[in-house]
Amino acid sequence: MSKYSIQNDSEIQQWMENERIEYLLKSQSIEFGIFLSNNITFEDFCFMSKGQQEEIYQLFLKTPKQ
Repeated sequence: MSKYSIQNDSEIQQWMENERIEYLLKSQSIEFGIFLSNNITFEDFCFMSKGQQEEIYQLFLKTPKQ
């Protein structure tokens, strides 16, 4: 009887890594949405220029997380 471990299965490991990345992206998207909704200054975010949006996103990244 062979010992099979998912730790040795590269396909499963890749799937797990992809799931982790997807979870992190979704989590950060939700945090960014909350960040925008908590500041009336960013109310028209979707109508701002790409440059302005990038500045706000950089501000979000620099903001300490709880």
